[in-house]
Order: sequence, then structure tokens, then C-alpha cells
Amino acid sequence: MLWRRDRQRILGDLDRFVDADDARRAKRGLTPLAAEQPFGVAGAGAGPVAIPVPDGRLVWVRGRIDRVDRRGDGGLALVDYKTGKADGYRDVGAEQPLGADGTKLQLAVYGRAAGELDGRGGEACRSGPGVDSAYWFVSSRGDFAVKGFEVTDEVLDELGQAVGVATDGIAAGAFPPRPPTPQWRPYTPCVYCDPDDLGTADRRRDWERVRQDGALAAYVAYVEPEALESGHTQR
Repeated sequence: MLWRRDRQRILGDLDRFVDADDARRAKRGLTPLAAEQPFGVAGAGAGPVAIPVPDGRLVWVRGRIDRVDRRGDGGLALVDYKTGKADGYRDVGAEQPLGADGTKLQLAVYGRAAGELDGRGGEACRSGPGVDSAYWFVSSRGDFAVKGFEVTDEVLDELGQAVGVATDGIAAGAFPPRPPTPQWRPYTPCVYCDPDDLGTADRRRDWERVRQDGALAAYVAYVEPEALESGHTQR
């Protein structure tokens, strides 16, 4: 009985997706190029992508892009499909390409990878036609919302900063638990932060205590700059 219900919903979503995809391609002049496009993996044809961080190091990344289309202007449109709700990504856009706390790096990494895919050595955004990258929530639960942005030089610079903060923390052996702010949710967004489904209040207090340690100053400055501004950490 449940499968009959779910099957009807799935088929309805597939029909709606086909219509939405036709409209999207017609509006933007898109030509599909690839699906599950790999980079930096065996047989990919495109090597891993180097992300330069502020101190001059290179961090190499590999992965797969759900979809790559050629834009009418010669640029690329990259898509990562999501089947759930868009709630956790509502802050992603041109103003905050990596999200409000700078932790959603996937689309920017794909933008960097577009240079390898387009034969420009990882520099697709710094030369030639542009690249845009987006999450597409392809279900009725996600209301087929699109959350994305043009991958500009500024986005790539922000990506480098975020990766630099992460790699510095890893090199220093700093792995602070930073759970979501306590609030009622119909689901558990992080099973590691809330393993008993009783909320994150205790773990959040732990984080607010340890973030005062000067060893975490760079990380806190990146993900919660307001904590530094309010004097809640010690350098």
C-alpha cells in the first residue's frame, strides 16, 4: 500500500522534472554534455583539481559532477541534483555562494573543476566564457527549487580561504565539534552532533566553551565572526 502511494509520487516528480528540464534548456539555450562527469578518478580523462589556499599550498580534489551543460554563450552550467528539501540550502546564492557560514563548498569546487573539463587547466572562471553552478532540488519535497550562482574569481578566492582554514585545522590536529544551534526540528540533521535525538543544547554549550581557545581563532573568525566581534573568544 505504501509503495503504491510512493510510486505515484515518484512518477509525478519524474514527469514534472522532464517538463522543468525542457523549459530550463529552452530558456538558457543549454546543450547537455555529461552526466556523472568524473574528475581526478581512474579513467576520468580529467585530472584532480588544484585549489590554491592563501599561503600558496595546493589542495587536490577529485569527484563527480551530476550534470554538465553547455550554455548558449559557450560557458558551462553545472548541476548537483538533490532529492530532499531546500531548507538547509536557502542561504546559498550570489551573496553567499558558500552559505552563511562558508561550509557549502561543493558547487564552488565544481566550478573550479570546470576548467579541467573545458580544457583550461582549472581556470574556466578566470578566462573565457563563464561557469554557473547550482543545486537543483528535483522533487516535490524540494519544490524543484534552484540554488546557485555564477562562479566568479571572488567565489574561487573564497573557496581557497575556506579550504585553507580547514586544512590548517587538520594539520594542527584541531577537530572541534560545532553542532547546529538548538531548535526544534522534525529530523536530526547531524547524527554525530545529536546521537540520542534529544537535541544539541549540551553539545552547543561545549562548543561555545571550547571556541574561546586561541587555537581555534582562525576557524571561529571564518564560521562565526560575530563571536570574535562580541569578544566571546580569546586570541
